[in-house]
Amino acid sequence: MTQEKVSTGGSSLSKLKQGKYILAILIIIIVVGAAVTAVFFLPKAAALKVDVGAGPRIRFLGFNVQTPPKDPNGVAISSDKYVKVRQAIAYAVDRDSINTNVFLGLATPIYSMIPPSMPYSQAVFKTKYGATPNVTLAQNLLSAAGYNSSKNGKLYIDLWYNSDGHYGDTEPSVALVVKTSIEKTGMITVSLKSEPWAAYRGDLAKGSFSFYLLGWYPDYLDADDYAAPFFGTSGAIGQGSFYSNATMDNWLKLEAGTTSDNLRAGNFTNIQNKSAIDVPYIPLWQQTADIEYKSDITGVYLHPVSFKYFVMSKPGTTQLNVGTTDSVVCLDPACAYDYYSIEVINQVFDTLLVYSPTNASLLPGLATQVPTVANGGISPDAMNYTYHLRQGVKFTDGSSFNATVMKWSIERAMGLGDPSPSNPYYGGGLYEGSAGFLLFDSANLGHINYSTGPGGETNANITVVDPYTIRFHLKQSTAFFNEIMAFSVAAPVSMKSYLKDKPQPDDQSHIVGTGPYMVSGYTVDKQVVLQQNPNYYLPGIYSGYGISTIPIISQITITHYSDATGLKNALVSGQIDMAYRTLNPTDVKSLQH
Repeated sequence: MTQEKVSTGGSSLSKLKQGKYILAILIIIIVVGAAVTAVFFLPKAAALKVDVGAGPRIRFLGFNVQTPPKDPNGVAISSDKYVKVRQAIAYAVDRDSINTNVFLGLATPIYSMIPPSMPYSQAVFKTKYGATPNVTLAQNLLSAAGYNSSKNGKLYIDLWYNSDGHYGDTEPSVALVVKTSIEKTGMITVSLKSEPWAAYRGDLAKGSFSFYLLGWYPDYLDADDYAAPFFGTSGAIGQGSFYSNATMDNWLKLEAGTTSDNLRAGNFTNIQNKSAIDVPYIPLWQQTADIEYKSDITGVYLHPVSFKYFVMSKPGTTQLNVGTTDSVVCLDPACAYDYYSIEVINQVFDTLLVYSPTNASLLPGLATQVPTVANGGISPDAMNYTYHLRQGVKFTDGSSFNATVMKWSIERAMGLGDPSPSNPYYGGGLYEGSAGFLLFDSANLGHINYSTGPGGETNANITVVDPYTIRFHLKQSTAFFNEIMAFSVAAPVSMKSYLKDKPQPDDQSHIVGTGPYMVSGYTVDKQVVLQQNPNYYLPGIYSGYGISTIPIISQITITHYSDATGLKNALVSGQIDMAYRTLNPTDVKSLQH
């Protein structure tokens, strides 16, 4: 993050009434042929809090720009005509209908992939396509692309969406609203198709979807993170669009390589204007963040970047039961690039730098200080970053952390997540579309050298200065390199338990980190159990925030619910202490009263 960073609201914003629930059980006991009725009243369930805050997550439509649809004659249309189709859909979508009919006003329509909460945001889609649908202009573009309103002259397209609660139970309704608004042109027929999240992410990165719904939660709180992962050639692979434009790549490099407001603003203007012309994505809305929990739980923060269970406290208990409809995709830092997987990883793996518990300020984690120009950690040209590492840190498998491990881990994440043809060790599978590009591309470390054979891959721009000092030499100055080193893809892993050129199994014995918790139980799509790491190296890291030690609660059990109704019922009945991702808007509103 540069000087232009903004906070989207780090602390809890609870201003809401607490609901109370009384459970009554009517038990009829038949004793010796006589009916005896006894009524037992259970104690009141704990009052609930609902925190709702400004969220950094955005939602959007995406297109695979490499797979154009077919014309009425069954022939793939030209790239120029495909642009017209995407522009037509941009004219047709109805953001207000999504917000009003699906989210009950809890969402904010957006008109750029860089949301209005971030610096440099410009409502370019509103300027070009209007704030409300324009069916006539959409029809004109579709006609120019070769389509018409006859049965055989229409464009037939599949719209893909997630089916198992990653975005909540509202996703089918969102897809239906999008379908309805597009079909008002009379020249497009949309078929709705869906997949569970784990399959969805993989198929997206493989390019299987030509048209899809997706969301984004920032890796680091800078406008670049709403631009480079979408419009940069490397990042766009993971977003399923496969968009690539040399001019756009250059603008991204220029904005990333300077701290000048004027220079960044000019490049972000170019990027956003081009995005509205090429339309690889259509921004739809920015979502509020919400969490529901028992009122005696403290330390709950809707953090703008990293959600933290280990700062929470609940009197009289050492265990917190959490419910979610979200699902883990993978628990290897080199693989994960979805919100829920990363949030579990953030409890188990530390990074060189970590975020404060309440906002986006960076603190020393596995490093002893945050590098700056003033302390010599950043060179004046912002092309060299030096980190001094803590000594005596152990992974949960007993192996030691040092500069060699740090370099090896970064190179591993690069190699497993690099789909370049020259890379014979690409992880593939779930590692397709990983965050590895943030290291070799966005962070400007460049690709690793694959010529040394399996396990020997190296990057000459990463130097082990001594056992507890590591230096990164960047291909160009990068103002937000510290923020990338605070993201999960930069988390070190044990050289004892991980292979450099192979994916890691997702079972509790193979999930080895240095963080406050360790995984003591994991069942896919059912439960994750986090247990206190008894050898955590820095329990007093947040003492300056009034938190004397972490983790405060020794066990976090996160249970997966198949739908939002089940999640709400579990919360209201007291089966769980907290619901995080994702209740329906109607449930959020009902719990506020």
